[in-house]
Amino acid sequence: MVLIYMVQTSVSLIRINRFMNSDELVADAITHDEDSSKGNAVSVDSACFAWDKADGAEPALKNIELKIKTGELVAVVGAVGAGKSSLLSALLGEMELKSGKVKLFIASGIFLPASKALVDK
Repeated sequence: MVLIYMVQTSVSLIRINRFMNSDELVADAITHDEDSSKGNAVSVDSACFAWDKADGAEPALKNIELKIKTGELVAVVGAVGAGKSSLLSALLGEMELKSGKVKLFIASGIFLPASKALVDK
């Protein structure tokens, strides 16, 4: 039992160390717009996102085109590994924007939960 806790502690420390030593997010990769007159809460134009900052890094998301109108309810669904969490991370600015444009209109807040489906097949 003690061995299991030691292994879990070791893995946690490695993850914390990797997180604390990681590069800062690029603050200007995502544009935050305060003018909602265009009607879009989220606008993504021809964007490619990668998890790694290296120039030769293969993009995890390619050629993303997304427009979400203000007040619209959107659900992101798909198979395991399809890129749902990556898309949400990209919108939050947690992924490296390789090309394209991302613009968010922030009024009162955005709710981006990533939770397991409650429906079994």
